[in-house]
Amino acid sequence: MDPVNPAVKLGFGAFPPASMFEIPTDGLAFDDVKPVPHGIVRLETYQSKTVAAPRVLWIYTPPGYDSSKDKLPVFYLLHGSGNIDSSWILTGRENYIIDNLLAEGKTKPMIVVNMLGYGRQGVNLGPERESDVAALTGRPPMGGGQQNSLFARDLLEDVIPFVDKNYRTIPDADHRALGGLSMGGGQTVAIGFTHPDLFHSLIVMSAGSMNPLQAYPEFFANPEATNKKLKLLWMGIGRDDVLVGASAKALDAALTEKSIKHTFWLTEGRHEWVVWRHSLYEVAPKMFR
Repeated sequence: MDPVNPAVKLGFGAFPPASMFEIPTDGLAFDDVKPVPHGIVRLETYQSKTVAAPRVLWIYTPPGYDSSKDKLPVFYLLHGSGNIDSSWILTGRENYIIDNLLAEGKTKPMIVVNMLGYGRQGVNLGPERESDVAALTGRPPMGGGQQNSLFARDLLEDVIPFVDKNYRTIPDADHRALGGLSMGGGQTVAIGFTHPDLFHSLIVMSAGSMNPLQAYPEFFANPEATNKKLKLLWMGIGRDDVLVGASAKALDAALTEKSIKHTFWLTEGRHEWVVWRHSLYEVAPKMFR
């Protein structure tokens, strides 16, 4: 850590905080703050019945949301292991990427919801509960386990109802997307493949599944029915990512074998935020079409 550098990637456990620096290009890039209309990032504290504790949502609403009566689609965007609920905003620049795409007419207005990816109390909301300390390691399993089970229940039973109640959403599967990076990508597969009637758009960044046909037999059992439900199934990963072979390409191969429509986007980079910022910029224009 550079103690005089204010640009910090927050993290904990196996992924401690780290200093960041940007190498600029000529002019403003797709993830820079441009002189365009900006959305609002709202912090919502809600009481999770699932984990019996308060948690926080970081919710992006597009420019003009407060003065409009239009209902909007919702993108539930998940972070990776060692990240926290604010990571997509403070490190990923999600809000500025969407602002710039909207200003260029390249994407649809949407609400984006970021939540804590562990089944525990929110970070720094009170004294740590003994039962939550294990989650601070930043190593919850991608494919299952108690942490992911609680996280999935919180998303499905607490977060989505909260957002639909308090925001002008279009509360159906065609207008509800689930996506995430790394651990969040694994959670997207685990939840999205087993709840095809809740999410018709799935965004998997730098993740996959090593044995998808065995892990999600119902999803692959009827490819024709799956293709009718899904509006978008998008995978993106850096070609030098350690997960590109055994995980991402394994899922891509299974989807291809079963003729399930999807996009596999391979770009330069490793397991890093540069790739995930570009992934969001690449996939957002394809959503809710």
